[in-house]
Amino acid sequence: AAFERCFALGFEFFQGYHFAKPQLLAGKRPDPKRLQVLRLLKLVMSDAAQAHLEDEFKRLPALTVNLLRLVNSAATGFRIPSASVRDALVCVGRRPLATWLQLLVYGINGSIETSALFRTAAVRARLMESISRAMPGCAPQAERAFLVGVLSLMPSALNMAPEDLVRELRLDDEVAGALTGFCGPLGDLLSMVHCYEGAGRDALADWAAFADWPSASEIVRFELDAQAWAGKVASEAAA
Repeated sequence: AAFERCFALGFEFFQGYHFAKPQLLAGKRPDPKRLQVLRLLKLVMSDAAQAHLEDEFKRLPALTVNLLRLVNSAATGFRIPSASVRDALVCVGRRPLATWLQLLVYGINGSIETSALFRTAAVRARLMESISRAMPGCAPQAERAFLVGVLSLMPSALNMAPEDLVRELRLDDEVAGALTGFCGPLGDLLSMVHCYEGAGRDALADWAAFADWPSASEIVRFELDAQAWAGKVASEAAA
């Protein structure tokens, strides 16, 4: 209600936990463009053959243009003109391509709601990755922590239940458990970040008993870094 009132009054910039809450609307079908990105993401995450990926991109001219822009963005560091979709895919690499597609799901239609969701997803994923890297013995899990963070808001973007998303992407049990029931170490991390988003620094006191967690000041520093990174990604996506 507060968001709708502010929107009616002419406010243009929004952020906050409100946009992170899934609202599954009966009868509302996912945006076809988002489903196209989801299909590509599924191929990348299943380690599909390069030729299969090329064929999919060739069927989606708008995404191909965005891919070529990505290759020459500051995020990749490449400044070599790509002569083909194959060249672009090789330059980007599978892991950055998966990250790009995960975030692209949120920014398809450019509405205020999806822009806020994009920002929240990017910050959450980066924050979870940074916390994981700072925990003893958890650095190898950092990429999976990022994955859980960015996928955790995808049900909101796709109007899809978390269980359906897990099934669609064929996620492994650890990632699936974190997304559907806050299970395991990744689920604990996602739960902590949820609390932090909702209550700020005060929420960190509840996690003080976990000796391996970074300090409150470190987490705040990680969040500032995540906010800066998300802003950079959003700027490059809009360029």
